[in-house]
Formats: sequence, C-alpha cells, structure tokens
Amino acid sequence: MTTEEFTLEFKTQQEWGWLAVLDFFLAGGGAGLFLLGVFLDIKVAAAIGIIATGLGALALLADLGRPERFWRAIAKPGTSWISRGAFLVGIFLLFGIIHTALWYGGNPDTGLSAVARAIAAVAAVGVMAYTGFLLSFSPAIPAWHSTLLPVMFIVSSLITGSGAIFMMTPALDVSTADLRTWEQLGLVLMVVALILVLAYIATMLSSTLAARQ
Repeated sequence: MTTEEFTLEFKTQQEWGWLAVLDFFLAGGGAGLFLLGVFLDIKVAAAIGIIATGLGALALLADLGRPERFWRAIAKPGTSWISRGAFLVGIFLLFGIIHTALWYGGNPDTGLSAVARAIAAVAAVGVMAYTGFLLSFSPAIPAWHSTLLPVMFIVSSLITGSGAIFMMTPALDVSTADLRTWEQLGLVLMVVALILVLAYIATMLSSTLAARQ
C-alpha cells in the first residue's frame, strides 16, 4: 500500500452557504450604494443601500441556524471578525438611518446629520471591507490568505452600488453631465477591480499547492 492512497483530495469549502453569500452581497453592495448615494447626493440610493444592508443582516441571522443565539456573534469583537462585522453593520444602520431620515426631512446640513453622515460613511467602508478581512483570516482556506481581499471587497461593493444607481436612472432626474460622471466612475472602478483580480491570481499562482488548485 503506497502513501498516495492516503492522500486527501482538494475540496471546496462547505461552511459558507447561499445565505452567507447573500449577506456578503447585500451588506457590501448596500454599504457601497449608501456611500455613493451620499457622495453623489442621491438620497434614494442611500436609503436603498441601508435597506439592502439590513436585509443582508437578516440573511446572516437566518444562516446561523439558531437566530436567538445571535448575541454570540458579537461576543468577541477583540478576536473575531464576525463580531467586528456585526458591530460595524449595527453602527452603519443606526447612523445611516438617522442621517437619511434627516435628509428626507429636509435637514441634511444640521450638526446631528453631519455627524451621523460621517460615522455612517466610515462604518460603510468597514462593512465593505470586513468580509475580506474575515475570509483572509480563515486558516482552513489557503486561497483566501491574501491582503488583497479587503480591498477587492471594497471595490466590488462600490461597483455593485454603481450598478444599482445606473438601474435607478430612469426614475431619477439625471442631467447629461451627471450621467457621464457616473459612467466614468463605474469604468474606473471596473478597471481597478480587473487589476486587483489579476494581482490576486498572480499571488495565488506563487502560493501553496492548495491555493494554486
């Protein structure tokens, strides 16, 4: 009997199911949409971004299997990226809702709104990046051990937000100049994303056997 008979085959991970993927998509994309909505002065985009992130959080709760034990997810912010992500999502939703409510109420320039907007924007960047940190600190998956992942998730979230804004344009009062600016922003983001993906692939090709596989 040779040692080759005891060699285990490479297998794809089974821990993250479709609900977790849905959370990654909705939370990151929602945070990106909110950030672009604030930056481009499109309040409906900011509002939809908050809703999307909230739906992502609900998907993650459903993925826990025992939603009543959600408190365990926030129990270790000092050592767990899941806990840090939960706090970031909570902070983003709280201050994002405050800012957007004041925005819709006609008071976007008050001191409270400015503070809420700043905190929500910082938290939105954290929400976009934390999944990348979470995956990059997963020791069981060598292909995820890359410092590029958080940056890739940020850019991907902004691309998702940009795409959502383009889908909204028929319902928005958009000038030609604004539309051209949004198009240029989307193209820049896609080029950056392509460069990051190529850099990631190049990194994996020079990494461990499992990562190359």
